[in-house]
Amino acid sequence: MQRKKTNPSPSNQPTNINLPSPTTVEVRITTPPTLTPTPILPTSTGVFEEQLPKEQQDLSTQKQALKTKLPINNNNFALVFDYGEDKFIVSLKEPKETNKKVFEDWLKANYPAIPIDRFLIK
Repeated sequence: MQRKKTNPSPSNQPTNINLPSPTTVEVRITTPPTLTPTPILPTSTGVFEEQLPKEQQDLSTQKQALKTKLPINNNNFALVFDYGEDKFIVSLKEPKETNKKVFEDWLKANYPAIPIDRFLIK
């Protein structure tokens, strides 16, 4: 008897195939595009550009001019500036009453915008 060799026919039944399972889940969130704000450029620095009164300008100018000449030491008085007090220090020499008048006259002649209350007289 002869045996017939038969080729196994593919079966129509599914075979168990191991497929890999996903290890991560990707979530996509779409957001609508946002409008970028238009920058508003400043039109001013906030500082008022106004002129100082002439008296104040003169005081500042004369005070600075006097500071650049310090220390002053003459026969009648010595003059320095105290930055902590923001005042000039006058040391009168003897006779003090006479030299106080000499100092006041010198101040009026050279720095009339600086009031006497900006000086500590010793």
